[in-house]
Amino acid sequence: RKFKIAVSGSPKDRAAIQVHDIGIQIVPGADGLPAFDIYVGGGQGRTPMIAHRIGEAVAAGDLIAYLEAVMRVYNQYGRRDNLYKARIKILVHQIGAAEMRRQVQAEFAEIRQTRQLHLPAEEIARIKAYFAPPAFNTLPERSSIEEAFAAQNRAFAAWRATNVFPHRQSGYACVTISLKPIGGIPGDASAAQLDAVADLAERFSFDEVRVTHEQNLVLPHVRLDDLPAVWQALVPHDLATANAGLISDIIACP
Repeated sequence: RKFKIAVSGSPKDRAAIQVHDIGIQIVPGADGLPAFDIYVGGGQGRTPMIAHRIGEAVAAGDLIAYLEAVMRVYNQYGRRDNLYKARIKILVHQIGAAEMRRQVQAEFAEIRQTRQLHLPAEEIARIKAYFAPPAFNTLPERSSIEEAFAAQNRAFAAWRATNVFPHRQSGYACVTISLKPIGGIPGDASAAQLDAVADLAERFSFDEVRVTHEQNLVLPHVRLDDLPAVWQALVPHDLATANAGLISDIIACP
């Protein structure tokens, strides 16, 4: 059976972690380093369930060991007699979240003693290097170019209001490319549209584009000065619908 894991690092859940078999929420740890809350037993389909939090502030070095403990419990007690019930959500529902937590904690304690699955600091640093931020320029918080264009173009201003989000780096923004044109198929995209997005990512977003669980795309690092050019490039490809987060931003098949 399929098994789905989702990870969210934002205070607002951006990955629907509580409707996955395992959901991982990154939280601040006691030592100031990232830690992980673990949710287990979510899912949709014909038996929708919300995951339960069974692990709190698991240290980064223990994350793999804790997930292994979850899998051991599921492997030992999960249903094999019925294909449709061979999901971890069914196990959690049957034995209860408290018992699931107890079983996982027992397995976790045993695994930790061996330290075979402990992630050393140097390995965490090696992995972290792959996610280093791009080489941002030092820019002002506001863009006179973008603001002047918005004042003259109502369609751009409406798109900016719904599809552009603040960035932690001054002078940059995150751009949501809606794949929900009014009257179109939600979440669908053609080869030509994806080529256009790839070109925009290369030109304006450090070669990076992300896919959201809302079935939209995100250019995560766009200079404020470049927002008008990005919008103008999206319009002819029917990718400039100003509806991110609105009722027409429908998730057709989560």
